[in-house]
Amino acid sequence: MNFRLEFTGEARLDIQDFFNWYNLRKAGLGNDFVLCIESAINQILRDPMHCSPQFKDVRRKLVKRFPFHIVYILRDSLILIIGVFHTSRAPEAWVKRVKRMRD
Repeated sequence: MNFRLEFTGEARLDIQDFFNWYNLRKAGLGNDFVLCIESAINQILRDPMHCSPQFKDVRRKLVKRFPFHIVYILRDSLILIIGVFHTSRAPEAWVKRVKRMRD
């Protein structure tokens, strides 16, 4: 099955913000971060059901090398990336975002 991939505006901002933050720490580190995000997204595209649901239909994919996970919803043939969150953040952060998105 071919899946369609979409990002919320907040998810795009998450990636941009962390890219900038890492580049301020070390030149080129932001690029490494984005490559790891892309790799995780490609894994999601290959097997979106690999990650088990965490909250209703919301799933999380851990990013290699960086302490982040990608939060997404799988609906039929759509993968909707809700955000990229640091693993130290409480789950309430992404649960709130999901609830706001659904309201």
